[in-house]
Amino acid sequence: MTSPNKSIKERTLDSPNLSKNLVNGNSSIEKMLIESEEIRKVQVREEVQARIWRMTEKLAQLYQEEQTKEELRARERAAESQRQETALLAMLLHEENLAATRHQQLTLEHEQSTKRMNEMLKEMEKKQKEAEEEEKKKLDENKRLLSQIYEYQMNFRAKYQQISEAVKTCKDKQALIPVISQQAGKLRSLCEEFDQLVKKSKSGELQAEDEDKAFKAYTQMGSVLEIILQEVGKINSEVEAAVAAQANSVESQPQSSVEIVGAEVSKQEEGKGDVKKLRDCVDAELLKKYLSLKHYVRTFEKLYEPLYNDPQWKQFRVDCQKAVSTPVNAISPVSAAHMMDKLTRLRLLLTGKPVDIGDSRVISSAHPNGIAYCKNLLAKKLVKQGGQVVSSKPDAAFAIAAVIVALWTEFPDFGHLLLAHFYKDCPYLVPFHIPQRQGQSDKDYYNASLLFDFLEVAGNSMSTHYGSQFQKLLHITCKEYYPRLKEVTPVGSGGPVT
Repeated sequence: MTSPNKSIKERTLDSPNLSKNLVNGNSSIEKMLIESEEIRKVQVREEVQARIWRMTEKLAQLYQEEQTKEELRARERAAESQRQETALLAMLLHEENLAATRHQQLTLEHEQSTKRMNEMLKEMEKKQKEAEEEEKKKLDENKRLLSQIYEYQMNFRAKYQQISEAVKTCKDKQALIPVISQQAGKLRSLCEEFDQLVKKSKSGELQAEDEDKAFKAYTQMGSVLEIILQEVGKINSEVEAAVAAQANSVESQPQSSVEIVGAEVSKQEEGKGDVKKLRDCVDAELLKKYLSLKHYVRTFEKLYEPLYNDPQWKQFRVDCQKAVSTPVNAISPVSAAHMMDKLTRLRLLLTGKPVDIGDSRVISSAHPNGIAYCKNLLAKKLVKQGGQVVSSKPDAAFAIAAVIVALWTEFPDFGHLLLAHFYKDCPYLVPFHIPQRQGQSDKDYYNASLLFDFLEVAGNSMSTHYGSQFQKLLHITCKEYYPRLKEVTPVGSGGPVT
């Protein structure tokens, strides 16, 4: 039985017949839809096929048109290619004609250029030959000038050496100094003139007038030599005459001789007295040697006092100082050749031969006492060099010592001067020992010396560390201890008091 609350739709659906009819109706609709879809597909397929045919025809038409256009373009390209080929052939023909013409022109120009070149080569060969002949003439002339000037130079040096030897043979060099001073300026100018000629010869700048200059300098040197030889001969004759007169008057003046001998004896006794006073404090042999060398230096220095005090020879002294200082400062153990070069320069200087220092030339024998001045100057310089250089560069000691030994062997007087300056700069080479007095305690004997050495070595460190306390100690030492020490120190003694 049907519920009254059901709707009409539900009741309709619940009806069996109605449901069946609905099912059949739905099937018909589906069938119709399927048939309609099939018809639509057929229509679409036909339309697509028709469109494909239309497109195929269109493509065929387009292809035909394109084929026609391509044939047309091919004909145009062939025609253009033909035109270009024709133009290219014409251009090539024109270029061949131009090339032939240019070749003819180049051939003609080459022939003309070759002709001009041959003419130029012949002209150049001619000029070169003339230049070579001219150069050969100049070289021959230069060789002749060099040979002639060298000969003049050798003769010039020989005469200069004769002047040096003549000065050495003079028996009264003091009397010869005015003449030497008078001729010194001329000698210097002649040497400088020859130096300029030598420089010009080294640089190849000699001229014909230089030969005349060399001959003139050589002739003037001969005149100077003649003047000095005459003066030396005159002085030697006067000295010999004075010696002969003195020998003849010896018997008539015995008293004066006795006085001279007495003065010498008194000097020797005085020297012996000084040695005797110091005999207990110093080695007698060392002291004797020291005094002897000291006297030797004083005597040697008197030899060149005229040179040292003459203002006209100031530049000469400066040049000698350079000639000594330059090689000595350069002594070092670089090589054997280096040391030999410095030794050779010093040897030439001490023998009075020319020595080149920079742009100038120094000849120590230009003054009669120049060699003595250089020897003493060299001895001082080497002692000073040993103190300044060897202390900082110990390796330099061997080089300096080797040069000293070589010079000492050749110049014994230089060795004596060197030793004397060593003693002068370092008195400790003659030890001075004050003996302990009888009854003096070891404390009193050593205390002052030890205190002095202690303060000398450690004074700076103590002052830094202790400051004002150390200053107080020094004040007491100076005000209290030193006066007492001075009272008991013998007169003439040194030690800590000095």
